[in-house]
Amino acid sequence: MEYVDHTKMIHIYENVEPKALKKVELKVLQAKAAMEAMSLKFTQEEKEEFTEKPFSELFAHLFRKDTLGSMITMLRQLDDGKLADKADRFEEIFPDHADLVRADRIPDEL
Repeated sequence: MEYVDHTKMIHIYENVEPKALKKVELKVLQAKAAMEAMSLKFTQEEKEEFTEKPFSELFAHLFRKDTLGSMITMLRQLDDGKLADKADRFEEIFPDHADLVRADRIPDEL
């Protein structure tokens, strides 16, 4: 995390009463999101540094077979092996459900 100068954090509950939020909650949240998005003024060079594929580029290192195997081994040993059967099931189904490329495409499909 980095220090950002000239900013002020404003919580939504400081600006909107709960009664008003129920009536126009979507518009309020959209306005808040728009204000936050406008505060992100990146140059084109800065935008090009962002990854287009966060799951397959960043999380792929975590989900390598050796790394995943180590995590499952640790999970099996937790609480004197009480989770061993769950770890076995997880190891069995995880490869079918961990489609990082598909996860990268979800924003395009929405």
